[in-house]
Amino acid sequence: MMCLEKICRVVQIQVHDLGTYLWDEDRPSVDKDLRARVEVRCEQLAADLHWRNNMIGRLHAGLVELQQRLARHETEAADLLKRAKIYHRLGDRANAWSCSLQLEQLRQVILHERSRLKAQEGAYRKQLADVKWLRLRLADVREQVVF
Repeated sequence: MMCLEKICRVVQIQVHDLGTYLWDEDRPSVDKDLRARVEVRCEQLAADLHWRNNMIGRLHAGLVELQQRLARHETEAADLLKRAKIYHRLGDRANAWSCSLQLEQLRQVILHERSRLKAQEGAYRKQLADVKWLRLRLADVREQVVF
């Protein structure tokens, strides 16, 4: 039973291939030129899609790095705040002042990195949307190649 199904499937595929071959031979050269242009467009879209997928990978790696660095800076800021409070309670003005200055500088760095993170997240989302659109466009163009 299984062998008969395989034979039927093979015959069906060969008949389909023969029909496609004969149909391609009957079409005028204009259709072949159009088909060639559509295939070139398909290759261009595939190349752009590949490039954008690489860009998404780089953007994601940058996002992860920024998030980790921001987390380290926020932890360091919390530690500096604790030390500044302890020095203040102990009456050690010099160290309290030094910790406060370091904390203020670190807060500026944190604000800057949050801004960079927000911008990079926007670029990442845009690339994801572009890749989604390109995949749809590529599917449409590939359908044109079939016909």
